Amino acid sequence: MIYTITLNPSLDYTVTIPEFEIGKINRSSSEKIEAGGKGINVSKVLKKLGIKSTICGFYAGSIGKMILQETDKLGLKSIWVGVKGCSRINVKLLTTEETAINGKGCEASFDDVDKLCNLINTNENSYVILSGSVCQGLDSNTYAYIMSKLQGKFFVDAEKDLLVNSLKYRPFLIKPNNLELGEIFNTNIDSFEKAVFYGKKLCEMGAENVIVSMGSLGSVFVNKDIEHIVKANKIEIKNTVGAGDTMLAGFIYGLINKKSYEESLKFASNLVEKKLKLWSNI
Repeated sequence: MIYTITLNPSLDYTVTIPEFEIGKINRSSSEKIEAGGKGINVSKVLKKLGIKSTICGFYAGSIGKMILQETDKLGLKSIWVGVKGCSRINVKLLTTEETAINGKGCEASFDDVDKLCNLINTNENSYVILSGSVCQGLDSNTYAYIMSKLQGKFFVDAEKDLLVNSLKYRPFLIKPNNLELGEIFNTNIDSFEKAVFYGKKLCEMGAENVIVSMGSLGSVFVNKDIEHIVKANKIEIKNTVGAGDTMLAGFIYGLINKKSYEESLKFASNLVEKKLKLWSNI
């Protein structure tokens, strides 16, 4: 079973305005409202690929109830725990330059994390995806704490200490992008060689496998024994929202279908390129 955990979900309001002008009234050419958050995005892509998953997370207030309604429309099983405050609204503006405004979100405690973990029935064969930010009241040890409570193969897609602190529990795969990887080691990851070098350092720190997504350059997969590089094709990029989540879902799809790491990375990269060509969200 696959569980995607989103501790700070959102109601995403995506607005397309081809020629946005600051200080003026702008009219959209299209709008979309849907449940968002990195784990939820992974579940959406998996569903499109024919793979079922269970969405897990926190919700709060009236916006939280709307998020539950939107995830129910996906026809997937979900596990939710109500917490304090109000879930967030994220605004995604698709124009000549892509812009996002992300809200703060709900507030939770580690007691709430315990409640959620107690409702998730994992075993050693489960895939558990921990991705995105955590809500107010939690800290950078949150994903490590969840990994201590649950079983399975853990996939972690997070920033800075939230990611680094999870490494002591040997996640099966982590997926920083080149900017996030650079922040961890206080350097600029601007080449495949650097991505491979520092990706392998994360393996030395505890990760079994690492994918580094590198935007227009492509992507890299490494573990302690092997490395694979997939160069990106030159395409017109219209929307990067959820590209990293699409890559993670595509890679998981490859693993489930018994593809090699290299084949899974190529499949995921091709899937991302198809997504980048679209104005629409995931």
